[in-house]
Amino acid sequence: MSVHYSYIGLALVVGVVLGGLLGLVPLICGLVKKRTGLAISGFFACMVGGIVLGIFLAVPMCILFTVLIFVTKPQGGTFGAPYGPYPGQAPYQGPAQQYDDPSAKPAPEKMPWEDPDQK
Repeated sequence: MSVHYSYIGLALVVGVVLGGLLGLVPLICGLVKKRTGLAISGFFACMVGGIVLGIFLAVPMCILFTVLIFVTKPQGGTFGAPYGPYPGQAPYQGPAQQYDDPSAKPAPEKMPWEDPDQK
């Protein structure tokens, strides 16, 4: 039984094209839903699945990543911000947020050379 190399090449080309076409579904859905990481991962997973097992792996990857894009909630912001690295830690109150409450403003400080009795 001989296998011609042209069949292997044809199978790879068909797998790449099929995986790319099926990978467009999670890619477009992910970009619309602003889930870029899952979108790109789904596209390449469909491409690899198309190369490895053709339609038998590319279709489940397409379905899996499309469902993940619509079901999971996006992770917001960067890790640890605006909260500290420990669970339950209060948000950071930086200089711009320290005096948001008007009643909590401290009295203006006097300069060291000012005499407290003189105005």
